[in-house]
Amino acid sequence: MECIVECLFLLFSLNGITGQSVPVKPTRLTHWEVTPQTVRLTWNAGDSEVIVQYRPKDDPGAEWIETRPKSEEFTVRRLQPFTVYQFRVVPVNVYGQGQASDIIEVRTGELGLFIDNNRNNMVKN
Repeated sequence: MECIVECLFLLFSLNGITGQSVPVKPTRLTHWEVTPQTVRLTWNAGDSEVIVQYRPKDDPGAEWIETRPKSEEFTVRRLQPFTVYQFRVVPVNVYGQGQASDIIEVRTGELGLFIDNNRNNMVKN
């Protein structure tokens, strides 16, 4: 009888029935500051750690570049000016990776311009 209880608990744990499972999909991935070489992102992933992934949209062979930020706000650096990038956030915990956020596309600024979505304006830099 003891084996049956332990085996059922193990089976339920592996299927996430005990409430322990991969994290849920992050929400509200947005950008709010764009320069020629940086994009600042924010999102909501609850208590989950995340992997920020990005790649140039127009490069068909481009693989996702990954970084692990420490908070729900991160500035991606060393981007190419006036290039469209795709961004997504993948939640991760001890049980694995959850579903990635929806992809957002952001064009980096032209050299000499800075876009601040908080103020809805362009500023020369």
